[in-house]
Amino acid sequence: MTNNTRKQQQGNFMFNTTRFIDVTTNRQRSNGTTIFLDSDNPGVYYGSYQSGYVRRIVATQNTQSDLNTGKTTQWNTDNIYQINRRCHFTEGNGITSVLLPRSNDRLSRIQEMANKFDRENEIITHTNDNFSIIISPRLR
Repeated sequence: MTNNTRKQQQGNFMFNTTRFIDVTTNRQRSNGTTIFLDSDNPGVYYGSYQSGYVRRIVATQNTQSDLNTGKTTQWNTDNIYQINRRCHFTEGNGITSVLLPRSNDRLSRIQEMANKFDRENEIITHTNDNFSIIISPRLR
């Protein structure tokens, strides 16, 4: 058994720096946050936070057109999801997040969850008699 096979069996994978592009701003970095763009899923980002949290950020651009007046409105949306594992307890609210204090553990969680997530990269359109709404992936 090779070292790579052994590492894969133990769940230790190398973080894919080709797929995940570091787009962290200076302010985020000074706060202990690292943000990665998932190049396999346009508009999807992952955040690794020094506090131990890991989050997925799905960025979209939304365009609403009034078909009667021709007026168009645009706005951006960031849907942010915590992707830490959860534990159940019998006290309190019953559920808590498992924080990952080590950076390597957070990167591993990003890799694991991104491999399970496949965003539909197509543009979504909703239309009725009066309005048309277009939702598309957005790079931040």
